[in-house]
Amino acid sequence: MSCFFRIDDRDVWNPSNLVANAFIGQALALSKLLDQKTGIGPIVDDECEINKGDFLQFTTILIHRHRDTANPALRILLEGVASICLVLLERSETRIISVRDMEAFGKERISELARNMPLG
Repeated sequence: MSCFFRIDDRDVWNPSNLVANAFIGQALALSKLLDQKTGIGPIVDDECEINKGDFLQFTTILIHRHRDTANPALRILLEGVASICLVLLERSETRIISVRDMEAFGKERISELARNMPLG
């Protein structure tokens, strides 16, 4: 089984249910830490709708927190979720963040991740 993640009626990711639930769980944990809505809705009938505005805000805060912290463990925890968020926003053709912030995550690394994130 798998789950379709959708932004503005566009499929942006189709991971297995295990991966979908792991991503959502980690995003929710970080949303509590950052006191910020994720924009990620519940999984209903193997689909998960994402509110683009809230999701963009959440991703931007993740990126800035990642950039501003000197704690290596926190950087790693933020990096995984933020990297997936960047791929999903890119696939939804949403202007993501500044080039400087994107460079911190490594465009090639994000492209490699995207190649391994099925669309369906």
